Amino acid sequence: MRSTTDLARTWLVPLGALVVVTGLLLLGALVLDAGLAGTTDVFTLLLFPNAQSAADTLSSAGEIAAGVLAVAVTVVAIIVELAATRYTHRATDLFLEEPVNFVVMGLFVVAALVAIWVSSVFDPASGFVPRAGVFLSMLLLTLSLLLLLPYFAYVFAFLSPVALVGRMRQATLRSMLEGRRAATGRRQVLRGIDQLTDIGQNALDHHDREVVLASAEALHTLALRYLEDRRDFAPPWFAIDGALRHDADFASLDPDALQNLERDGTWFEWKLLRQCQSLFRRSLGTMPDLPGVLAIQLRRQAQAAYRGDHEAGAELVLRFFNSLLRDAIEGRDPAAASAVLHQYRTLAERCLTAGQHATSLAIARYLTLYGLVAFEAGLPAVLETVANDLEQLNELAFERRSPAARELLRAFLQVDENARSEVQETSLRGVRKAQVRLATYFLATGNTWAAKEVFRDMEGERPERLALIRDELLRVGSAVHWEVGVRGRNPDWLPPARRAHLGEFFGWFEGRLPAPPTAGRPTWLKTIALEPGEEPPPA
Repeated sequence: MRSTTDLARTWLVPLGALVVVTGLLLLGALVLDAGLAGTTDVFTLLLFPNAQSAADTLSSAGEIAAGVLAVAVTVVAIIVELAATRYTHRATDLFLEEPVNFVVMGLFVVAALVAIWVSSVFDPASGFVPRAGVFLSMLLLTLSLLLLLPYFAYVFAFLSPVALVGRMRQATLRSMLEGRRAATGRRQVLRGIDQLTDIGQNALDHHDREVVLASAEALHTLALRYLEDRRDFAPPWFAIDGALRHDADFASLDPDALQNLERDGTWFEWKLLRQCQSLFRRSLGTMPDLPGVLAIQLRRQAQAAYRGDHEAGAELVLRFFNSLLRDAIEGRDPAAASAVLHQYRTLAERCLTAGQHATSLAIARYLTLYGLVAFEAGLPAVLETVANDLEQLNELAFERRSPAARELLRAFLQVDENARSEVQETSLRGVRKAQVRLATYFLATGNTWAAKEVFRDMEGERPERLALIRDELLRVGSAVHWEVGVRGRNPDWLPPARRAHLGEFFGWFEGRLPAPPTAGRPTWLKTIALEPGEEPPPA
Protein backbone atom coordinates (compact mmCIF):
# COMPACT_ATOMS: atom_id res chain seq x y z
CA MET A 1 0.00 0.00 0.00
CA ARG A 2 1.25 3.45 -0.91
CA SER A 3 1.67 5.78 2.02
CA THR A 4 -0.18 9.08 2.31
CA THR A 5 3.11 10.94 1.87
CA ASP A 6 3.85 9.15 -1.41
CA LEU A 7 0.31 9.82 -2.65
CA ALA A 8 0.59 13.51 -1.88
CA ARG A 9 4.08 13.85 -3.37
CA THR A 10 3.24 12.00 -6.59
CA TRP A 11 -0.33 13.10 -7.29
CA LEU A 12 -1.92 15.72 -5.04
CA VAL A 13 0.84 18.31 -4.85
CA PRO A 14 1.71 18.42 -8.61
CA LEU A 15 -1.95 18.25 -9.64
CA GLY A 16 -2.95 20.94 -7.16
CA ALA A 17 -0.13 23.20 -8.31
CA LEU A 18 -1.11 22.82 -11.96
CA VAL A 19 -4.81 23.45 -11.21
CA VAL A 20 -4.04 26.60 -9.22
CA VAL A 21 -1.63 27.99 -11.83
CA THR A 22 -4.03 27.24 -14.69
CA GLY A 23 -7.01 28.72 -12.85
CA LEU A 24 -5.15 31.88 -11.89
CA LEU A 25 -3.82 32.45 -15.41
CA LEU A 26 -7.24 31.84 -16.98
CA LEU A 27 -9.03 34.07 -14.49
CA GLY A 28 -6.46 36.80 -14.93
CA ALA A 29 -6.78 36.70 -18.70
CA LEU A 30 -10.59 36.81 -18.57
CA VAL A 31 -10.61 39.72 -16.14
CA LEU A 32 -8.18 41.63 -18.36
CA ASP A 33 -10.23 40.93 -21.48
CA ALA A 34 -13.44 41.95 -19.74
CA GLY A 35 -11.86 45.18 -18.57
CA LEU A 36 -10.51 46.01 -21.99
CA ALA A 37 -13.85 45.24 -23.67
CA GLY A 38 -15.91 46.97 -21.01
CA THR A 39 -18.26 43.99 -20.68
CA THR A 40 -18.80 40.89 -18.57
CA ASP A 41 -20.13 38.78 -21.43
CA VAL A 42 -16.78 37.01 -21.59
CA PHE A 43 -17.67 35.12 -18.38
CA THR A 44 -21.10 34.21 -19.77
CA LEU A 45 -19.47 32.70 -22.87
CA LEU A 46 -17.74 30.10 -20.64
CA LEU A 47 -21.14 28.55 -19.86
CA PHE A 48 -22.99 29.58 -23.02
CA PRO A 49 -20.41 29.43 -25.81
CA ASN A 50 -20.95 30.58 -29.35
CA ALA A 51 -22.04 27.67 -31.53
CA GLN A 52 -19.33 28.13 -34.13
CA SER A 53 -16.59 28.70 -31.55
CA ALA A 54 -17.64 25.63 -29.60
CA ALA A 55 -17.71 23.54 -32.76
CA ASP A 56 -14.23 24.70 -33.78
CA THR A 57 -12.86 24.01 -30.30
CA LEU A 58 -14.30 20.53 -30.05
CA SER A 59 -13.10 19.62 -33.52
CA SER A 60 -9.54 19.90 -32.26
CA ALA A 61 -10.24 18.67 -28.70
CA GLY A 62 -10.52 15.08 -29.90
CA GLU A 63 -7.21 15.38 -31.71
CA ILE A 64 -5.56 16.85 -28.62
CA ALA A 65 -6.90 14.06 -26.41
CA ALA A 66 -5.71 11.43 -28.89
CA GLY A 67 -2.30 13.09 -29.02
CA VAL A 68 -2.05 13.08 -25.23
CA LEU A 69 -2.90 9.38 -25.24
CA ALA A 70 -0.23 8.70 -27.86
CA VAL A 71 2.43 10.58 -25.89
CA ALA A 72 1.50 8.78 -22.68
CA VAL A 73 1.55 5.32 -24.29
CA THR A 74 4.89 5.99 -26.00
CA VAL A 75 6.66 7.28 -22.90
CA VAL A 76 5.23 4.56 -20.67
CA ALA A 77 6.12 1.78 -23.11
CA ILE A 78 9.74 2.95 -23.29
CA ILE A 79 10.11 3.27 -19.52
CA VAL A 80 8.49 -0.09 -18.80
CA GLU A 81 10.64 -1.83 -21.39
CA LEU A 82 13.82 -0.31 -19.99
CA ALA A 83 12.89 -1.38 -16.45
CA ALA A 84 12.02 -4.90 -17.61
CA THR A 85 15.31 -5.20 -19.50
CA ARG A 86 17.44 -3.76 -16.71
CA TYR A 87 15.90 -5.59 -13.76
CA THR A 88 13.15 -8.14 -14.45
CA HIS A 89 10.36 -8.81 -16.92
CA ARG A 90 8.05 -8.96 -13.91
CA ALA A 91 8.02 -5.16 -14.06
CA THR A 92 5.68 -5.32 -17.07
CA ASP A 93 3.23 -7.62 -15.30
CA LEU A 94 3.17 -5.50 -12.17
CA PHE A 95 2.63 -2.35 -14.19
CA LEU A 96 -0.26 -3.78 -16.16
CA GLU A 97 -1.87 -5.15 -13.00
CA GLU A 98 -1.87 -1.74 -11.30
CA PRO A 99 -5.40 -0.18 -11.46
CA VAL A 100 -4.07 3.39 -11.59
CA ASN A 101 -2.65 2.84 -15.07
CA PHE A 102 -6.00 1.59 -16.38
CA VAL A 103 -7.82 4.57 -14.85
CA VAL A 104 -5.48 7.22 -16.27
CA MET A 105 -5.20 5.67 -19.73
CA GLY A 106 -8.95 5.16 -19.70
CA LEU A 107 -9.45 8.85 -18.91
CA PHE A 108 -7.39 9.82 -21.98
CA VAL A 109 -9.46 7.49 -24.18
CA VAL A 110 -12.78 8.67 -22.76
CA ALA A 111 -11.81 12.34 -23.21
CA ALA A 112 -11.05 11.76 -26.90
CA LEU A 113 -14.24 9.76 -27.52
CA VAL A 114 -16.54 12.20 -25.71
CA ALA A 115 -15.08 15.14 -27.64
CA ILE A 116 -15.61 13.34 -30.95
CA TRP A 117 -19.19 12.32 -30.23
CA VAL A 118 -20.23 15.70 -28.79
CA SER A 119 -18.86 17.51 -31.85
CA SER A 120 -21.04 15.30 -34.06
CA VAL A 121 -24.34 16.56 -32.59
CA PHE A 122 -23.77 20.26 -33.35
CA ASP A 123 -26.44 21.77 -35.62
CA PRO A 124 -25.25 25.18 -36.88
CA ALA A 125 -28.40 25.60 -38.99
CA SER A 126 -30.74 25.52 -36.01
CA GLY A 127 -28.18 26.98 -33.61
CA PHE A 128 -28.28 23.97 -31.27
CA VAL A 129 -25.25 23.78 -28.99
CA PRO A 130 -24.87 20.76 -26.64
CA ARG A 131 -23.68 22.95 -23.77
CA ALA A 132 -23.49 20.10 -21.21
CA GLY A 133 -21.53 18.01 -23.68
CA VAL A 134 -19.18 20.87 -24.47
CA PHE A 135 -18.60 21.54 -20.78
CA LEU A 136 -17.98 17.81 -20.10
CA SER A 137 -15.58 17.52 -23.04
CA MET A 138 -13.58 20.55 -21.94
CA LEU A 139 -13.52 19.29 -18.36
CA LEU A 140 -12.24 15.83 -19.40
CA LEU A 141 -9.65 17.32 -21.74
CA THR A 142 -8.45 19.73 -19.06
CA LEU A 143 -8.19 16.93 -16.51
CA SER A 144 -6.29 14.75 -18.98
CA LEU A 145 -3.74 17.45 -19.69
CA LEU A 146 -3.35 18.32 -16.00
CA LEU A 147 -2.83 14.66 -15.07
CA LEU A 148 -0.18 14.03 -17.70
CA LEU A 149 2.81 15.31 -15.71
CA PRO A 150 1.75 13.76 -12.35
CA TYR A 151 1.13 10.49 -14.20
CA PHE A 152 4.67 10.50 -15.61
CA ALA A 153 5.98 11.15 -12.09
CA TYR A 154 3.91 8.22 -10.87
CA VAL A 155 5.25 5.93 -13.62
CA PHE A 156 8.85 6.80 -12.79
CA ALA A 157 8.18 6.23 -9.09
CA PHE A 158 6.34 2.97 -9.78
CA LEU A 159 9.15 1.59 -11.92
CA SER A 160 12.00 2.66 -9.65
CA PRO A 161 13.89 -0.52 -8.74
CA VAL A 162 13.39 -0.18 -4.99
CA ALA A 163 9.64 0.29 -5.48
CA LEU A 164 9.57 -2.72 -7.80
CA VAL A 165 11.27 -4.82 -5.15
CA GLY A 166 8.68 -3.74 -2.61
CA ARG A 167 5.77 -4.62 -4.89
CA MET A 168 7.27 -7.97 -5.80
CA ARG A 169 7.79 -8.74 -2.13
CA GLN A 170 4.16 -7.93 -1.40
CA ALA A 171 2.93 -10.02 -4.34
CA THR A 172 5.07 -12.99 -3.26
CA LEU A 173 3.97 -12.65 0.35
CA ARG A 174 0.34 -12.55 -0.75
CA SER A 175 0.77 -15.71 -2.83
CA MET A 176 2.49 -17.42 0.10
CA LEU A 177 -0.27 -16.59 2.58
CA GLU A 178 -3.06 -17.44 0.15
CA GLY A 179 -1.55 -20.87 -0.52
CA ARG A 180 -0.79 -21.90 3.03
CA ARG A 181 -3.88 -24.10 3.28
CA ALA A 182 -2.93 -26.06 0.16
CA ALA A 183 -0.17 -26.44 -2.38
CA THR A 184 -1.68 -23.73 -4.60
CA GLY A 185 0.34 -20.58 -5.06
CA ARG A 186 3.73 -22.24 -4.64
CA ARG A 187 4.58 -21.65 -8.30
CA GLN A 188 3.98 -17.90 -7.85
CA VAL A 189 6.03 -17.95 -4.66
CA LEU A 190 8.99 -19.64 -6.38
CA ARG A 191 8.70 -17.21 -9.26
CA GLY A 192 8.67 -14.20 -6.94
CA ILE A 193 11.70 -15.40 -4.97
CA ASP A 194 13.69 -16.03 -8.15
CA GLN A 195 12.79 -12.62 -9.55
CA LEU A 196 13.79 -10.84 -6.35
CA THR A 197 17.13 -12.63 -6.57
CA ASP A 198 17.50 -11.70 -10.25
CA ILE A 199 16.97 -8.04 -9.40
CA GLY A 200 19.62 -8.27 -6.70
CA GLN A 201 22.13 -9.97 -8.97
CA ASN A 202 21.54 -7.52 -11.82
CA ALA A 203 21.95 -4.65 -9.38
CA LEU A 204 25.21 -6.19 -8.15
CA ASP A 205 26.49 -6.19 -11.73
CA HIS A 206 25.67 -2.49 -11.98
CA HIS A 207 26.84 -1.68 -8.43
CA ASP A 208 23.37 -0.43 -7.40
CA ARG A 209 23.90 -0.75 -3.66
CA GLU A 210 20.44 0.44 -2.63
CA VAL A 211 18.69 -2.03 -4.93
CA VAL A 212 20.85 -4.94 -3.80
CA LEU A 213 20.13 -4.24 -0.16
CA ALA A 214 16.41 -3.86 -0.90
CA SER A 215 16.36 -7.26 -2.62
CA ALA A 216 18.18 -8.91 0.27
CA GLU A 217 15.81 -7.27 2.76
CA ALA A 218 12.79 -8.48 0.75
CA LEU A 219 14.00 -12.08 0.91
CA HIS A 220 14.68 -11.67 4.62
CA THR A 221 11.19 -10.27 5.24
CA LEU A 222 9.63 -13.27 3.48
CA ALA A 223 11.68 -15.62 5.64
CA LEU A 224 10.72 -13.94 8.91
CA ARG A 225 7.03 -13.80 8.00
CA TYR A 226 7.08 -17.45 7.00
CA LEU A 227 8.75 -18.51 10.24
CA GLU A 228 6.19 -16.50 12.16
CA ASP A 229 3.18 -18.13 10.43
CA ARG A 230 4.70 -21.54 9.66
CA ARG A 231 2.38 -23.42 12.02
CA ASP A 232 -0.63 -22.25 9.96
CA PHE A 233 0.54 -23.99 6.77
CA ALA A 234 -1.23 -27.21 5.83
CA PRO A 235 0.70 -30.46 5.10
CA PRO A 236 0.31 -30.20 1.28
CA TRP A 237 2.43 -27.05 1.35
CA PHE A 238 5.50 -28.95 2.61
CA ALA A 239 5.42 -31.69 -0.05
CA ILE A 240 8.15 -31.44 -2.70
CA ASP A 241 6.20 -32.40 -5.80
CA GLY A 242 4.96 -31.02 -9.07
CA ALA A 243 6.58 -27.80 -10.23
CA LEU A 244 8.47 -27.57 -6.97
CA ARG A 245 10.48 -30.71 -7.70
CA HIS A 246 11.55 -29.29 -11.07
CA ASP A 247 12.68 -25.96 -9.67
CA ALA A 248 16.37 -25.25 -10.36
CA ASP A 249 17.25 -25.20 -6.64
CA PHE A 250 15.77 -28.68 -6.10
CA ALA A 251 16.20 -30.50 -9.39
CA SER A 252 19.94 -30.97 -8.90
CA LEU A 253 19.70 -32.22 -5.30
CA ASP A 254 20.40 -35.80 -4.38
CA PRO A 255 17.21 -37.81 -3.66
CA ASP A 256 18.30 -38.25 -0.05
CA ALA A 257 18.72 -34.50 0.35
CA LEU A 258 15.26 -33.92 -1.13
CA GLN A 259 13.81 -36.51 1.19
CA ASN A 260 15.39 -34.77 4.19
CA LEU A 261 13.98 -31.40 3.14
CA GLU A 262 10.53 -32.90 2.72
CA ARG A 263 10.74 -34.73 6.04
CA ASP A 264 11.80 -31.58 7.88
CA GLY A 265 9.41 -29.35 5.94
CA THR A 266 12.18 -26.91 5.11
CA TRP A 267 12.02 -26.51 1.31
CA PHE A 268 10.92 -22.87 1.63
CA GLU A 269 13.78 -22.02 3.99
CA TRP A 270 16.19 -23.85 1.68
CA LYS A 271 14.97 -21.87 -1.31
CA LEU A 272 15.39 -18.51 0.41
CA LEU A 273 18.78 -19.37 1.89
CA ARG A 274 20.05 -20.53 -1.49
CA GLN A 275 19.17 -17.14 -2.93
CA CYS A 276 21.00 -15.41 -0.09
CA GLN A 277 24.03 -17.59 -0.74
CA SER A 278 24.01 -16.73 -4.44
CA LEU A 279 23.93 -12.99 -3.60
CA PHE A 280 26.73 -13.54 -1.08
CA ARG A 281 28.96 -15.26 -3.64
CA ARG A 282 28.27 -12.57 -6.23
CA SER A 283 29.16 -9.82 -3.76
CA LEU A 284 32.60 -11.15 -2.79
CA GLY A 285 35.21 -8.61 -3.76
CA THR A 286 32.62 -6.27 -5.31
CA MET A 287 30.27 -5.02 -2.57
CA PRO A 288 31.84 -5.17 0.91
CA ASP A 289 28.64 -4.18 2.76
CA LEU A 290 26.47 -7.02 1.54
CA PRO A 291 28.13 -10.03 3.25
CA GLY A 292 27.65 -8.42 6.65
CA VAL A 293 24.01 -7.59 5.90
CA LEU A 294 23.29 -11.14 4.73
CA ALA A 295 25.03 -12.57 7.80
CA ILE A 296 22.85 -10.41 10.08
CA GLN A 297 19.76 -11.66 8.27
CA LEU A 298 20.81 -15.29 8.65
CA ARG A 299 21.39 -14.78 12.35
CA ARG A 300 17.94 -13.24 12.79
CA GLN A 301 16.33 -16.08 10.86
CA ALA A 302 18.04 -18.62 13.10
CA GLN A 303 16.80 -16.79 16.18
CA ALA A 304 13.26 -16.69 14.75
CA ALA A 305 13.42 -20.43 14.04
CA TYR A 306 14.53 -21.15 17.60
CA ARG A 307 11.73 -18.97 18.98
CA GLY A 308 9.23 -20.97 16.94
CA ASP A 309 10.69 -24.32 18.07
CA HIS A 310 11.65 -25.01 14.48
CA GLU A 311 14.87 -26.91 15.18
CA ALA A 312 15.23 -28.20 11.62
CA GLY A 313 15.00 -24.67 10.22
CA ALA A 314 17.57 -23.36 12.70
CA GLU A 315 19.93 -26.23 11.90
CA LEU A 316 19.58 -25.40 8.21
CA VAL A 317 20.64 -21.81 8.89
CA LEU A 318 23.75 -23.07 10.70
CA ARG A 319 24.65 -25.15 7.65
CA PHE A 320 24.32 -22.09 5.46
CA PHE A 321 26.46 -20.08 7.87
CA ASN A 322 29.15 -22.72 7.35
CA SER A 323 28.65 -22.52 3.58
CA LEU A 324 29.08 -18.74 3.62
CA LEU A 325 32.33 -19.13 5.53
CA ARG A 326 33.56 -21.66 2.99
CA ASP A 327 32.56 -19.32 0.13
CA ALA A 328 34.37 -16.37 1.72
CA ILE A 329 37.52 -18.42 2.21
CA GLU A 330 37.47 -19.80 -1.32
CA GLY A 331 36.78 -16.29 -2.61
CA ARG A 332 39.78 -15.07 -0.58
CA ASP A 333 37.75 -12.32 1.06
CA PRO A 334 38.84 -11.99 4.73
CA ALA A 335 36.52 -9.03 5.31
CA ALA A 336 33.48 -11.07 4.27
CA ALA A 337 34.64 -13.96 6.44
CA SER A 338 35.06 -11.60 9.39
CA ALA A 339 31.53 -10.24 8.91
CA VAL A 340 30.08 -13.76 8.86
CA LEU A 341 32.14 -14.81 11.89
CA HIS A 342 30.92 -11.78 13.82
CA GLN A 343 27.26 -12.73 13.34
CA TYR A 344 27.92 -16.44 13.83
CA ARG A 345 29.57 -15.74 17.17
CA THR A 346 26.70 -13.39 18.09
CA LEU A 347 24.27 -16.21 17.36
CA ALA A 348 26.28 -18.54 19.60
CA GLU A 349 26.13 -15.94 22.38
CA ARG A 350 22.36 -15.59 22.00
CA CYS A 351 21.98 -19.36 22.15
CA LEU A 352 24.18 -19.51 25.22
CA THR A 353 22.07 -16.85 26.93
CA ALA A 354 18.90 -18.76 26.02
CA GLY A 355 20.25 -21.97 27.52
CA GLN A 356 21.00 -23.69 24.20
CA HIS A 357 24.47 -24.74 25.30
CA ALA A 358 24.85 -27.60 22.81
CA THR A 359 24.19 -25.25 19.89
CA SER A 360 26.78 -22.77 21.16
CA LEU A 361 29.33 -25.54 21.46
CA ALA A 362 28.55 -26.77 17.93
CA ILE A 363 29.05 -23.25 16.55
CA ALA A 364 32.37 -22.96 18.42
CA ARG A 365 33.57 -26.16 16.82
CA TYR A 366 32.50 -24.91 13.39
CA LEU A 367 34.40 -21.68 14.00
CA THR A 368 37.50 -23.68 14.90
CA LEU A 369 37.15 -25.83 11.79
CA TYR A 370 36.80 -22.94 9.35
CA GLY A 371 39.51 -20.95 11.08
CA LEU A 372 41.93 -23.78 10.34
CA VAL A 373 40.61 -24.10 6.78
CA ALA A 374 41.28 -20.40 6.26
CA PHE A 375 44.74 -20.74 7.76
CA GLU A 376 45.63 -23.57 5.41
CA ALA A 377 44.29 -21.47 2.52
CA GLY A 378 46.78 -18.70 3.35
CA LEU A 379 44.37 -16.42 5.26
CA PRO A 380 45.85 -16.29 8.79
CA ALA A 381 43.87 -13.15 9.65
CA VAL A 382 40.68 -15.23 9.58
CA LEU A 383 42.09 -17.66 12.12
CA GLU A 384 43.02 -14.77 14.39
CA THR A 385 39.47 -13.43 14.08
CA VAL A 386 38.13 -16.87 15.04
CA ALA A 387 40.38 -16.82 18.12
CA ASN A 388 39.06 -13.40 19.15
CA ASP A 389 35.46 -14.58 18.73
CA LEU A 390 36.06 -17.75 20.71
CA GLU A 391 37.67 -15.69 23.45
CA GLN A 392 34.49 -13.64 23.84
CA LEU A 393 32.31 -16.73 23.68
CA ASN A 394 34.36 -18.40 26.42
CA GLU A 395 34.10 -15.35 28.65
CA LEU A 396 30.31 -15.39 28.35
CA ALA A 397 30.15 -19.15 28.95
CA PHE A 398 32.15 -18.90 32.19
CA GLU A 399 30.25 -15.82 33.27
CA ARG A 400 26.95 -17.69 32.87
CA ARG A 401 28.38 -20.91 34.32
CA SER A 402 27.40 -22.80 31.19
CA PRO A 403 27.71 -26.59 31.33
CA ALA A 404 29.47 -26.31 27.97
CA ALA A 405 32.18 -24.01 29.36
CA ARG A 406 34.88 -26.68 29.66
CA GLU A 407 34.28 -27.96 26.14
CA LEU A 408 34.28 -24.41 24.79
CA LEU A 409 37.65 -23.81 26.41
CA ARG A 410 38.97 -27.03 24.92
CA ALA A 411 37.78 -25.98 21.45
CA PHE A 412 39.48 -22.61 21.91
CA LEU A 413 42.80 -24.19 22.86
CA GLN A 414 42.64 -26.42 19.80
CA VAL A 415 42.37 -23.49 17.37
CA ASP A 416 46.07 -23.59 16.43
CA GLU A 417 46.87 -27.26 17.08
CA ASN A 418 46.80 -28.50 13.49
CA ALA A 419 48.45 -25.41 12.07
CA ARG A 420 51.32 -25.09 14.49
CA SER A 421 53.83 -27.22 12.62
CA GLU A 422 52.89 -26.12 9.11
CA VAL A 423 53.79 -22.41 9.10
CA GLN A 424 55.98 -19.97 10.93
CA GLU A 425 55.00 -19.44 14.53
CA THR A 426 54.72 -15.67 14.08
CA SER A 427 51.56 -16.20 12.04
CA LEU A 428 49.85 -17.68 15.09
CA ARG A 429 50.89 -15.02 17.59
CA GLY A 430 47.44 -13.41 17.40
CA VAL A 431 45.83 -16.70 18.46
CA ARG A 432 48.15 -17.01 21.45
CA LYS A 433 47.43 -13.41 22.46
CA ALA A 434 43.71 -14.18 22.51
CA GLN A 435 44.38 -17.18 24.74
CA VAL A 436 46.50 -15.07 27.10
CA ARG A 437 43.74 -12.45 27.29
CA LEU A 438 41.27 -15.17 28.22
CA ALA A 439 43.66 -16.40 30.93
CA THR A 440 43.68 -12.93 32.49
CA TYR A 441 39.87 -13.04 32.52
CA PHE A 442 39.98 -16.36 34.34
CA LEU A 443 42.43 -15.03 36.91
CA ALA A 444 40.39 -11.86 37.43
CA THR A 445 37.23 -13.92 38.05
CA GLY A 446 38.82 -16.54 40.27
CA ASN A 447 38.85 -19.41 37.72
CA THR A 448 42.48 -20.26 38.35
CA TRP A 449 42.07 -23.85 37.13
CA ALA A 450 40.94 -22.58 33.71
CA ALA A 451 43.91 -20.20 33.52
CA LYS A 452 46.13 -23.18 34.33
CA GLU A 453 44.61 -25.02 31.35
CA VAL A 454 45.71 -22.16 29.11
CA PHE A 455 49.15 -22.19 30.73
CA ARG A 456 49.60 -25.94 30.14
CA ASP A 457 48.63 -25.49 26.49
CA MET A 458 51.27 -22.75 26.08
CA GLU A 459 53.97 -24.27 28.29
CA GLY A 460 56.04 -25.44 25.33
CA GLU A 461 56.18 -22.05 23.61
CA ARG A 462 59.55 -20.38 23.09
CA PRO A 463 60.33 -17.82 25.81
CA GLU A 464 61.13 -15.03 23.36
CA ARG A 465 57.74 -15.52 21.67
CA LEU A 466 55.92 -15.45 24.99
CA ALA A 467 57.80 -12.31 25.98
CA LEU A 468 56.83 -10.64 22.72
CA ILE A 469 53.16 -11.45 23.32
CA ARG A 470 53.35 -10.10 26.87
CA ASP A 471 55.06 -6.88 25.79
CA GLU A 472 52.57 -6.28 22.96
CA LEU A 473 49.64 -6.65 25.35
CA LEU A 474 51.27 -4.28 27.84
CA ARG A 475 51.78 -1.59 25.20
CA VAL A 476 48.12 -1.35 24.13
CA GLY A 477 46.61 1.68 25.86
CA SER A 478 43.23 2.17 24.16
CA ALA A 479 40.10 0.07 23.86
CA VAL A 480 39.28 1.70 20.50
CA HIS A 481 40.89 0.09 17.48
CA TRP A 482 43.11 2.35 15.40
CA GLU A 483 41.23 1.33 12.24
CA VAL A 484 37.55 1.70 11.38
CA GLY A 485 35.72 -1.60 11.21
CA VAL A 486 32.55 -3.47 12.07
CA ARG A 487 33.83 -4.55 15.45
CA GLY A 488 35.48 -1.30 16.53
CA ARG A 489 36.97 -2.78 19.70
CA ASN A 490 40.70 -3.27 19.94
CA PRO A 491 40.97 -7.00 20.75
CA ASP A 492 44.40 -6.63 22.38
CA TRP A 493 43.27 -4.08 24.93
CA LEU A 494 42.90 -5.32 28.50
CA PRO A 495 41.03 -3.46 31.25
CA PRO A 496 43.30 -2.53 34.17
CA ALA A 497 41.79 -5.25 36.38
CA ARG A 498 42.83 -7.90 33.88
CA ARG A 499 46.11 -6.31 32.84
CA ALA A 500 47.23 -6.60 36.46
CA HIS A 501 47.12 -10.41 36.12
CA LEU A 502 49.48 -10.56 33.15
CA GLY A 503 52.45 -10.73 35.50
CA GLU A 504 50.84 -13.55 37.48
CA PHE A 505 50.15 -15.60 34.37
CA PHE A 506 53.58 -15.17 32.80
CA GLY A 507 55.17 -15.77 36.19
CA TRP A 508 54.11 -19.41 35.91
CA PHE A 509 56.77 -19.94 33.25
CA GLU A 510 59.42 -20.22 36.02
CA GLY A 511 61.48 -17.17 35.16
CA ARG A 512 62.20 -18.29 31.60
CA LEU A 513 60.96 -14.95 30.26
CA PRO A 514 62.97 -11.73 30.32
CA ALA A 515 61.67 -8.95 32.53
CA PRO A 516 58.97 -6.72 31.02
CA PRO A 517 59.89 -3.19 29.87
CA THR A 518 60.45 -0.66 32.64
CA ALA A 519 57.53 1.44 33.67
CA GLY A 520 56.96 4.56 31.64
CA ARG A 521 56.32 5.32 28.04
CA PRO A 522 56.86 2.61 25.42
CA THR A 523 60.25 2.84 23.72
CA TRP A 524 58.73 3.91 20.42
CA LEU A 525 57.24 6.97 22.11
CA LYS A 526 60.64 7.98 23.52
CA THR A 527 61.96 8.56 20.02
CA ILE A 528 59.50 11.41 19.47
CA ALA A 529 61.15 14.77 20.01
CA LEU A 530 59.39 17.08 22.44
CA GLU A 531 59.01 20.80 21.93
CA PRO A 532 60.66 23.07 24.53
CA GLY A 533 58.48 23.18 27.62
CA GLU A 534 56.21 20.36 26.40
CA GLU A 535 55.26 17.71 28.93
CA PRO A 536 55.70 14.08 27.90
CA PRO A 537 52.51 12.06 27.46
CA PRO A 538 51.44 9.90 30.39
CA ALA A 539 52.67 6.35 30.50
